[in-house]
Amino acid sequence: MIEFVFGREPSSKTEYVIEKMKSALAVGKRCVLIIPEQQALFWDTAVAERFDPTDSFSIEVVSFKRLANSVFRTFGGCAKTYISDAERSLLMWSAIVSVSDKLKAFKSTDREDRYVPLMCRAVSETKLYGIGPRELMEASEKAKSPSLCARLHDLSLISAAYDTLLHSGKEDPEDIPDALCKALENNDYFSGSCVFIDSFLTLTPKE
Repeated sequence: MIEFVFGREPSSKTEYVIEKMKSALAVGKRCVLIIPEQQALFWDTAVAERFDPTDSFSIEVVSFKRLANSVFRTFGGCAKTYISDAERSLLMWSAIVSVSDKLKAFKSTDREDRYVPLMCRAVSETKLYGIGPRELMEASEKAKSPSLCARLHDLSLISAAYDTLLHSGKEDPEDIPDALCKALENNDYFSGSCVFIDSFLTLTPKE
């Protein structure tokens, strides 16, 4: 069962979550609380102050990133090697060069590297929202603006080339949410648990 709690700020939504967690713990349930990374200190303090010390062993306070680490440690996946920002930039440059003769909006006869930061941000953003090369190309074909059409076309080609180069070696940290979803689909990580989500202003589609 999924329960949504609504209320204006300041309100007692967080207090309500704490009480629900206490009720779950009282009947032997494990509690998993998913929060934004920046709220970790607040919730670690709240758990220490508001819960019985013996309950702390049954409470897991995690961000989506920390949840992924916990799931991968339990079911496998920690052995993956992820690229650094510098490696991402080099791979993106290689991807741009590999499709440069097919580009429309970002075609350059001298310096493909000037588009690297822009493409790194664009590919990260599309991955965050679950948009891949195919969806970008489909959007390009439907776009009414010639400029937008060309940009989406180029981003689709560059994104596909980047993924091909990437998956021949290391992994992109931006792909962690996809790996987490697959791990959770194939394994019952939350068995016997009550899962709470609190303190988020927004959530991406993958989250």
